[in-house]
Amino acid sequence: RGAVPFVRRATPPLNPMDEDHQHVFVYNQIFFSFAVDSKDSFKDASASDSNPTYTTTDHDLLGLRSLQVIDIDGLHIIATCHVNYRGLRVIAQSIIPGILTNSDQ
Repeated sequence: RGAVPFVRRATPPLNPMDEDHQHVFVYNQIFFSFAVDSKDSFKDASASDSNPTYTTTDHDLLGLRSLQVIDIDGLHIIATCHVNYRGLRVIAQSIIPGILTNSDQ
């Protein structure tokens, strides 16, 4: 449910001056962003959906899972999940403590 208001554009983004596909949101201490193709995206012929956006984000998630499985002492992994809704992929991540505060204080 968390990604629905962002896909429907019912909630204002943190960066309203950027293009729609670059908008980011925070809700209930979760950071939401859209997975988008870049000009350098490529089609992965080995992927079942051959969608570079999905393939790239899937590999990112697999990398995070691999790091979690090897259980390195002192390594903390950010909680991440993908939400596919209305043809868009939204990436939901836990917020790193202090990342949204002004470091000049």
